[in-house]
Amino acid sequence: MMILFPRGLYKQLRLVISDDSTIVVDGEEFGLATDGEFFGSAGCENCRSSSTSGQQSGVKLDGDFYINNKFFRLDLDFKPEESVIYNKGQGYKMKPVIHISDSSEILGFFRGYLNFGDGKGGTLPPRMAACSGGKDAYAVAEAVVELNYDNSLRMKVSDYPNNIVYGEYRYNSSSNQLVLSNLKTDIPKVDIWGNVTGTERKNLSDLQDDVPAPIALGVSKWNPNEIITVSVNNIENKLYRVDNFNFSESTTFTSLDVTVKYPDSSKSGCTMLTEVVFSGNGSPTITQESVIVDNGTVVHFEIPDSYLRGNSTTVTIDAYLFDETNDYKRAFRYSGGHLTFGMHNSYIAEMTANPWQSPHTFEIVKGEKNKAAIDFPHRLNIKMDHQNWTDNNPVVTWDAYPGASNGYLVFVLVKDTQSNPNGDDLDGAEIWDIAVYDKVDTTEYEVFSNLISFTEIANSEFVLEPSIQSGDIIRVEVFVLDGTDTFSTRQHKGCLYMDSLNVVR
Repeated sequence: MMILFPRGLYKQLRLVISDDSTIVVDGEEFGLATDGEFFGSAGCENCRSSSTSGQQSGVKLDGDFYINNKFFRLDLDFKPEESVIYNKGQGYKMKPVIHISDSSEILGFFRGYLNFGDGKGGTLPPRMAACSGGKDAYAVAEAVVELNYDNSLRMKVSDYPNNIVYGEYRYNSSSNQLVLSNLKTDIPKVDIWGNVTGTERKNLSDLQDDVPAPIALGVSKWNPNEIITVSVNNIENKLYRVDNFNFSESTTFTSLDVTVKYPDSSKSGCTMLTEVVFSGNGSPTITQESVIVDNGTVVHFEIPDSYLRGNSTTVTIDAYLFDETNDYKRAFRYSGGHLTFGMHNSYIAEMTANPWQSPHTFEIVKGEKNKAAIDFPHRLNIKMDHQNWTDNNPVVTWDAYPGASNGYLVFVLVKDTQSNPNGDDLDGAEIWDIAVYDKVDTTEYEVFSNLISFTEIANSEFVLEPSIQSGDIIRVEVFVLDGTDTFSTRQHKGCLYMDSLNVVR
């Protein structure tokens, strides 16, 4: 039996039996008198009802029962084989034998749309908008919540079905608020074979700056089968009791496995974030964290089918690599009414995205096991001993780039430190001045001092000497030419890949 009581201290509960109770024996109906007896725990001693008539006073369950900001449950196990007796001349009498116990089991699973945002992020689905006036909302994906009698909870949303949120809840009957606190989630780490190698449990408030802590939702209705809360933007969240901790049959997913390769094993053990961007259909970006093992990893996504418009959708996939664990800062955000998870104030060491090449696009087909593969570019690893600048003839070297049959374009630039950076030369650069550039077919280049030249402005007080001075910041850029006739750094044309190195003379 499950009943919602206001907060407080209760001395006694009574179960009142109907006056016209009957019992059927061998097809014949007889009247049933009632006396009361119960046995159990939950703060009461074994005792009998003080009345000989259960119909008049009921079966008494003595307390104390203290109910404090939570559902309180007593399991009343009625024993019919022990509860009905027959006396000749008196007929049938029910003398209830009830074993009483409390419980720390699950209160229930509740499913629906859970919203606790401020109304600035996206449009509700039609069935939810109908009961909310069509207002915008956050986190309108389907949610399923497990509430336990010890006030702990589990929760997941369809945007990130593999991220379980753990926490605590309190129902404050005085203010009619459902308060969610201490919310955490596990961040999985996956190896190249798709196996989870470990997890890190983090506070949601640490992962997302604007998550309230705690989250307080107004409650307009709460019974064993339905919970209705109201978010801060007055949108109703209707959660209905279900049988298990799963999404509804209407919430389906399409799988995607992304193989990410690194050119060598030097980044094994480093953290990587893989990102799937839906091209122009309004669905939010989804990400997964993993760890590079040897020279790659496989990242598994469960994409909500609601993200796919029609039977297929074009997506762009990229990965970002972090040298140190602390370089990667995680954050949950809401975008277009959905929960998104990704980088926040992070320092990226490398990325698969190459501005000189077309993005990695793939077609995702609904209901199929989709696969995609992306690679980190081979870095050129430019090297130079800056002490060689003492004779103004340093040698710059780099690694060969696969497919670089059209040679390399080398730029040597100097940091512009003049007080009037726009008036000291005619190269148009506001930050860097070009000292020398040249095209080569090998993987090394010697910078001769007689090649270093800056275009001077006539009658200018800012004149650069045709040399690189001690303390100057030098930048070397190497471009892998693709063989086309046009090279443009502004339009990102004519190059397969670019790498750079900064040094101080």
